[in-house]
Amino acid sequence: MQELFPRVLQVSTPAAIRAELERVGADSSIQDKIARAEFYLVKLERVSLSLARFLYQELAMEGGQVVTALQLEHVGTDETDVLLCATRYQFNHLIVRLRMQPSPELQTLADTIERALVHFVSPPPALELGTTRFDWTRTYVMGILNVTPDSFSGDALLQPNADERTTVARVLKRAHELVAHGADLLDLGGESTRPNAVPVDAETELQRVIPVLRALKNEISVPFSIDTSKSRVAEAALNAGAALVNDVTGLRGDPEMKRVVAAHHAPIVIMHNWKKYERPANVNDVLSVILRELWAQTETALDAGISPSKILVDPGIGFGKTASENLEILNRLGELRVLGLPILIGPSRKGFISKTLGVAVDEREEGTAAAISIGILRGANILRVHDVKAMTRVARMTEAIHAQSSKSLNPSSGL
Repeated sequence: MQELFPRVLQVSTPAAIRAELERVGADSSIQDKIARAEFYLVKLERVSLSLARFLYQELAMEGGQVVTALQLEHVGTDETDVLLCATRYQFNHLIVRLRMQPSPELQTLADTIERALVHFVSPPPALELGTTRFDWTRTYVMGILNVTPDSFSGDALLQPNADERTTVARVLKRAHELVAHGADLLDLGGESTRPNAVPVDAETELQRVIPVLRALKNEISVPFSIDTSKSRVAEAALNAGAALVNDVTGLRGDPEMKRVVAAHHAPIVIMHNWKKYERPANVNDVLSVILRELWAQTETALDAGISPSKILVDPGIGFGKTASENLEILNRLGELRVLGLPILIGPSRKGFISKTLGVAVDEREEGTAAAISIGILRGANILRVHDVKAMTRVARMTEAIHAQSSKSLNPSSGL
């Protein structure tokens, strides 16, 4: 007998699992086999001891495992974190068993687990920006237009003593370049968010961005967003043609912002920000905290009447996080997919790149490319970048490599 050579396959998506099953000639029950091959770790935090014991018993009956504190009877508290370790097939059976219980709490938990698993592997709902449809079949590139006199990345488009006509012409030239280089949408901002930037009032911000927005509407084919934390600026920008509001405060700043966005039926990017808002004293699991806070911020949007199909989230790379936390956010970005919302990331030229590589501010392009590539593999839907030409190529190459692992032998099959 010839020597057998075991291969440990690197497959992490249903599509990649399907491709491997087809390669061995799997039969028509392939969907069931995919569910048996998909393995997930689902974490529940601060679970009551009684529920932890119940889950332990129920999932064990399906062949899965529940990991808790070493001895539930001696954890010194009434709660424990729980790791549910199971295949999708086993989770499906657990969900059925939970729904059979008379407890509303367990029935709700079943819905919550099922929704998280579905969101984790499914693209978010398509987004309409003006006449453009973003269906998330690929990663989209957002080009940055900083109509400010200062920018941490050195790309400020507002020159000292320049008149309005000169500024508009300068921004339009840059906008045309970004679109030619592959930008799918543009993000226009009139206030710098760099460290120690001097705040500007709404009137100054309006003077910077509104003339540019009107010109963009007439000349640029791709949609554009307004990067602002002020409701007055957001409303004027939406009236001038902006298709999206990018709020770095994530609706935690100007109390009128959510009303303006809801009234205009406008999409909004809700960003997580520890730069402007108090950081928790002890952050042991950065993704856990960000996920909970983003969830609360999206609930604020929903309560204000903003449609869930109009909400995007941004983990706020660089905004009050340490360099190591920014790296962890990128590596575990996919955990945000359980929200079921498009994910925007903006690692472009951020300080954590210099701290990681030991390079100067003007030498952050390679680090940006690496961050973007990992972000795509982990589920980013929009990349907010300065160097559109290079990063669009990085995105397309990353997608091409990733697509190979999911390529089906049967062109008509797919997930």
